[in-house]
Formats: sequence, structure tokens, C-alpha cells
Amino acid sequence: MNERLIGILWDSGIILITGALLTYLGYWSASFGRSSEGIAPDRWVGTFRVIARIVGPILCIAAVIMVTVDLCRIHEDPVLAWRQITSQDGRFRISSPAALVKEVKDVAYGERRVTESRFDGVVAPMGFHVSYIDLPASIVKRKPDDVLNKELEAHIQATGVNLLSKESIRFAGFPAVRFKLHDVQKGIFVEGILLLAKERRYQLAVRFTSESSAQNREPFFNSFQVLDGP
Repeated sequence: MNERLIGILWDSGIILITGALLTYLGYWSASFGRSSEGIAPDRWVGTFRVIARIVGPILCIAAVIMVTVDLCRIHEDPVLAWRQITSQDGRFRISSPAALVKEVKDVAYGERRVTESRFDGVVAPMGFHVSYIDLPASIVKRKPDDVLNKELEAHIQATGVNLLSKESIRFAGFPAVRFKLHDVQKGIFVEGILLLAKERRYQLAVRFTSESSAQNREPFFNSFQVLDGP
């Protein structure tokens, strides 16, 4: 359950309980305010009951309206429904509108084989991707820009996609390269970030068919955090 939904249920729950209690005291608690001798309640108690009979139902209705409106907003705006994914093994945290499914496999990295852990999910018309690999010590010793740019170039040559833009940046406190690719045959754009955190290379990427359908890429990228670890 995401934090936004928990907050909605918590706030509306408090209002609903308060409204229900006031309604009970106003309508059904006949003994409220009476003394042990059965004397009629004081004037202030009578006033309280009148107020409780008005305010209690209003609070109950307001709670129902609030939770209904907020749940509709979550349904209509996928950013509000994003879930936070934390990978202890991967030492990262990110928020995504899609449920990210983990897959581990051996992949080629130059002349070597390395283990890649990847997380992929789709919320049409966008696809979301996070992956990481641990690079050999001989590669980590090189300049980060050289390592990341060489990997990007190798991917472009292997897939035949077009490079639309590339920029060296610092991202999440680490050296990184942000890029944008276009697969003409599939009609798909891919925008992503490669970053090097010590020996670990992370890749974030979003897949989309048009700029108008890519509004969630920045929140996805900006939610990424590298966690402290060995």
C-alpha cells in the first residue's frame, strides 16, 4: 500500500470516527449528561447535543467525500498511485507507477560475462526499467565518462537505434550520462541515464511512443536514490 493511500485512509478515518462519535452522543446516548439521580442534563449538555447532531453527520459525509475524491484522483493521475521499490541487494530505491518485475541473467559486457539484475514494468503507453551490474576492477579504474560512453556506443551499434542526444551529467551524486534514442523500425523512443556508483553501473530508462506520452519520465528519474552499502 503506497504512502499516499495510507495518508488518505488515515485522515478520512480520523474524521469519520470523530463524526460517528459526535453523532452517537447527539442522537443515541440518552444517558449522556445525566446525573446518577436521573436529573435532566444541563443546558450546556443540551446545546452540545444539538451541535453534535449537526456536526457529526457533516463530518461523516465529509470523510466519505474526501476519500472518494482522493481515490478518483489516484485513479486518474498515475503519479499519485506510484509505489516505492527498494532493492537491498541492488542498494537503490525508486518510485514507479508500474510494478517492476525483477529478472537476473548473465549478459555480455565486452569480452566478459557479467550478472545483470533488471527490473521492468509497463503502464501503457510507457515502459519503465532499472538495472545494475558490477563492473570488473580493471574497468572501474577508467574514467567514468569513458566507461559509460563506451557502453552506450556499444548498445547503439548492437541495436541499430539512432542517438538523438547525449549529455554527461552528475546524477544522484554520481557521474552519469543521460541519453535519448529512437528505434525507427519500432517507432519507440528510449530516454535513460547510465550512472556509475563505485563499481556498480546503474541504468534507468523509460520507453514511450511520443513526447506527449512521456510525462512521467522526470518523476521516475528524480525518485532514484543510491542507498548506503558496502
